[in-house]
Amino acid sequence: MRFAIALIGLLLFSGLDGAAAQRLTIGVVTTLSGPRGAEGRDILDGFLLAVSEESGRLGGVPVEIVAEGDTGTADGAANVAGRMIKTERATILTGAVTADLAAAAAEAATKAKRFYLAPAEAPAAFAGEKCHGDYFAIGWRVDAPFEMAGLDANRRRLATAAILATAGEAGTEAAEAFARGFKGRIVARIAVPDDAADFSAQLAGLKAAAPEAIVLALPDGLAQGFLKQLDAAGWGNDDPTLLHRVAPALRELFSLPEPPERNPLAAIYVSAMNSGLIAAAGAPARKLRAASIFKPGEASEAWRNFGARFEAKYGREPTQYAGLGFDSARLVASALKATGGKVLSDRDGFRAALLRAKFASLRGGFRFASNHYAAATWYVTRRPGEKPADEPPALLGIGSDPHAGKCPLG
Repeated sequence: MRFAIALIGLLLFSGLDGAAAQRLTIGVVTTLSGPRGAEGRDILDGFLLAVSEESGRLGGVPVEIVAEGDTGTADGAANVAGRMIKTERATILTGAVTADLAAAAAEAATKAKRFYLAPAEAPAAFAGEKCHGDYFAIGWRVDAPFEMAGLDANRRRLATAAILATAGEAGTEAAEAFARGFKGRIVARIAVPDDAADFSAQLAGLKAAAPEAIVLALPDGLAQGFLKQLDAAGWGNDDPTLLHRVAPALRELFSLPEPPERNPLAAIYVSAMNSGLIAAAGAPARKLRAASIFKPGEASEAWRNFGARFEAKYGREPTQYAGLGFDSARLVASALKATGGKVLSDRDGFRAALLRAKFASLRGGFRFASNHYAAATWYVTRRPGEKPADEPPALLGIGSDPHAGKCPLG
């Protein structure tokens, strides 16, 4: 049974032409509440914008979009995906914000012989041994931003780093990815409990290690809590004082006190830049850095046009998640156009059309690698207003994928 969004948060967008039986159902299982709700809403609205711009079609094929919140849990994502397949007859599913939810929804979809498109953060395991012919990742591999962060730290000639990570799989993968890219010395690996509220022990560990870079392999909620306490501990107030500028001999001659000790922190790496982290960080926000598949500062004409249309429709500026939702819809449109709307009745043809990715991506040239993960060009992002004039925007060009060799599709 279908409900309106005002009743239970289930949103329907129906094609304008043709009978319901002729429309293709696409399920969007995403996070619509909680700390990641804004990102999920942007993915959904970006996808819906592409549908509305084709008057209820994708690739000329009438579609019906059924969207529902995943409760922010893997079980919720799997259950909603399964229900959409069974009761709504969804043939294509998408929408997850985080890698664990993408994995759960993708397993439910591919087990039922449906197609799944991960629009944003995608699980590392699905890039390797768990890759599947009916699974495609449009965004980025979950550990990739941290590997790119390690390369950025190398480029900035940082010699030491401390990693703060949760004990789960995501934290472990992120920590390993940074270590894989970083040529310097990791001076501390500091565990953070999933329910941490007091970070005094972690701050003490950082003070003892005195790293030049801090890597936060943490969910946004934990990262925000840590950054607030990092700021309160004075880690952002390290500008040289007048005493720092006085030569030691003059300080001794005039019996001046020693200047306060300065921490050597030069960078704080996070998985993605967002307003919540920037607001939480306070003074240390100027040291925040993240790797992104969208080029900062110099948006393309395609992105500017998309942004204007998105803002006109929804009354807010789009984030990268909105762009990824839009790109996901345009990818589906390209495949539907190629197969004349056939999906399950021409699985091989639809899969091949997705892999060809014949659409104009908002981030420029787009292609899939053999494991069905998008080959991405990575850039450094910083807090708005922080202009790294001394460094080029591109990190690596096309990033490498250490997991791809384990994928039997290649």
